[in-house]
Amino acid sequence: MTVETKTIICKNCGNEFTGNYCNICGQSAHTHDINLHFIWHDIQHGLLHFEKGILYTIKELFVRPGLAVKEYIDGKRINHFKPLSLLILLGGLYAFLLHTFNLHQTPIMNTAPERILKFDISELFRLVEEHYSIAQVILLPLYSFASYLAFKKFKLTYMKHVVLNAFMLAQRLVVKILFIPVLYFVNDSPKMNIVIGITNFIGFALMFWTIFQFFKNTKVFGTIVRCFLYFILFFTQMIIYGSIAVIIKTKFF
Repeated sequence: MTVETKTIICKNCGNEFTGNYCNICGQSAHTHDINLHFIWHDIQHGLLHFEKGILYTIKELFVRPGLAVKEYIDGKRINHFKPLSLLILLGGLYAFLLHTFNLHQTPIMNTAPERILKFDISELFRLVEEHYSIAQVILLPLYSFASYLAFKKFKLTYMKHVVLNAFMLAQRLVVKILFIPVLYFVNDSPKMNIVIGITNFIGFALMFWTIFQFFKNTKVFGTIVRCFLYFILFFTQMIIYGSIAVIIKTKFF
């Protein structure tokens, strides 16, 4: 009696093979869909298995970001570092550098601070700065929900938007980390605002580039409109939930 073996096409390199792992690149035959189970598995195991793919992933996020993220979601993952693990690692490194060198990422206000919902908005920035690594993980669902609504036409699941935004947040963190030496020399001076503005501009430019590559073959104007809608939805959520967080911190802590 012969047992039939199922031929599998590797999603990472396209090789046809049988068994549990590709005999060319080593990727598992069981590539899970991007869903809640995948996200939970990423959090549980990603940080415990420090893979060699971190430098490769960072390079891809600056060379072909949207295409790399699309390939990752589609199953080409063997060379990549897990997105949530990468975000947490870079967020922790950035927060460590800020505190070690006593740097400040909150812009210096030359005029009276704005008031939103009757409280100082600079409190919101300080709250994010004090807990930067945690803040990135907390903000990830807000970014993901905003992009999910803005790009709903493309029928991408919410969990796949989580992966997309985790990579884009990690991308912007790399830029901020690279600018740490510059920030050190302009710390607590008006020039700091310029440096922060430059890093934010580069981060947003990379985000636009990533989205254009990720949602390729779409109309340019429509994608631009959806990008701005994405920002509006995110900042609306941030102001609402940030206001609540600042009020709670002010009254109870």
